[in-house]
Amino acid sequence: MSRQIGKVRSRIRHGSKIWYLDFRPHGEVYSIPSPVGRRPIPIRDEETAREVLASIRAAIVEGKTLEQALAPFLGRKSEQLRVLERARLWLELLKEKVAVGDLSPTYLRELRRYFAADRYGEFWQDASIYQVTYATLESYGRWLANRGLSGSTRKKVLDAYRSFLHWLRKRGDLERVPAFPTIPQDEYRPTVVTTEAQFRILDAIPWDRRGAFLACRLGIRPGEVRALDLGDFDGEKILVSKAVKGPNAHAPVRGTKSRTIRPVYPDAPLLEWLRWRGDPVAPGERIQGRMPLFPNPSARNREKRWIANALREEWNRACREVGVRVRMYEGTKHSSASAALRSGTTLERVQRALGHADRRSTERYAKLDDQAVVDVFPTRPASGRDCGRIVASHKRRPKTPLRPRTYGGADGTRTRNFRRDRPVL
Repeated sequence: MSRQIGKVRSRIRHGSKIWYLDFRPHGEVYSIPSPVGRRPIPIRDEETAREVLASIRAAIVEGKTLEQALAPFLGRKSEQLRVLERARLWLELLKEKVAVGDLSPTYLRELRRYFAADRYGEFWQDASIYQVTYATLESYGRWLANRGLSGSTRKKVLDAYRSFLHWLRKRGDLERVPAFPTIPQDEYRPTVVTTEAQFRILDAIPWDRRGAFLACRLGIRPGEVRALDLGDFDGEKILVSKAVKGPNAHAPVRGTKSRTIRPVYPDAPLLEWLRWRGDPVAPGERIQGRMPLFPNPSARNREKRWIANALREEWNRACREVGVRVRMYEGTKHSSASAALRSGTTLERVQRALGHADRRSTERYAKLDDQAVVDVFPTRPASGRDCGRIVASHKRRPKTPLRPRTYGGADGTRTRNFRRDRPVL
């Protein structure tokens, strides 16, 4: 089978005869890589061409793919082996996954930005996939930093390229994936507010719009809030099984971010709102068509569903009204999680309530606020008596032994004991 791969051909170029290997559509080989890293050596005769062809066929017999066997001879000249060209094929496959609901369109949109030739993919122009090493990845990280990207964004970009290289390895284009440089990042510190401030913001939101934010407070993601229907609430619990995958009203509805189905039991404020929401709806209307559980009365779409921008604008308007500056995600979900941890709720229960598949996500987002730190470590005692109680548990410093000292004149001497700061030697 390997004997049928490739052909030795010749042509006249600039008045002289040259030899080359024809592997179309995978490419054509005109030279041999230099063993000392200099310019490639042209194939000047038929015998050399047949020896190169034999070596390529031998590599294929050993288990390499044709593209892997040709890589040392093609280098940058092969368009099929370029990083951005292979990335384009990868993104086309991911597009098919989005169409069948296996992937979020938002994630695909971000990947396209990371691999765009006029954006973060500019670094890889004309680079071969076999030139991606730890050194080039390290240079790429510095290149991203010089463009002003934060550590978090640089990590996301490199994670996307790691996924791309793993895909190349699975399909046999790469033998292994190189190590990736570590991007230092500052600890994420969300702005959390107290429960009192949280409800002041919620009270500033009109009653007919408040339900969506009461649900976000209990750990339901905004995309899930937008996708929930009246039939997802049975009078006791909300069954969260889907989410809107995109910012606008026409975005597709797929499974949740963690690909799980979880029940959410409303607290008293949300339960009161849900009963108000369900009173004017006839039982038969709940199962006929899609009726949003949390509608936006001023929405322009037919089903009156929230879009991402409308949720943020409504929350920011309420924050300005009460004089609190906090983003919606942190003022609802993160603040509630932090309050639950302060009240003694275990991290596992908070993780289930938030719908996190990974415990590390809960540990990252559910942070204690500054007041919690003050409660544990008082910064200023109320009085000296309070200060004494704080250090009462510490052992008292032992007294230094008395040291005799003689003083006086020649007629006689007197002796007194003085307490020194240092012990007696």
